[in-house]
Amino acid sequence: GAKCVVKQMVTQDAVAHANLRREFRTMKTLRPHPNVVQLIGLCNEPLCIVTEYLPEGSLYDLLFRRQLDVTVALAVN
Repeated sequence: GAKCVVKQMVTQDAVAHANLRREFRTMKTLRPHPNVVQLIGLCNEPLCIVTEYLPEGSLYDLLFRRQLDVTVALAVN
């Protein structure tokens, strides 16, 4: 089987749950693309989104938690 990631809600906040459901609806409308994480599914209880595993981490990790070498990033473009 493929490796996956589970994004689970740990709060009972209705607004947070609505935001996660909106994220799911948005993700399921996206066409498969090599630069977009692939949606696998949604679980209702507990509420969570399942996506493909990215070994390099998320875009947030790349931009805010790691030192980004801009010359390498531009070279890929």
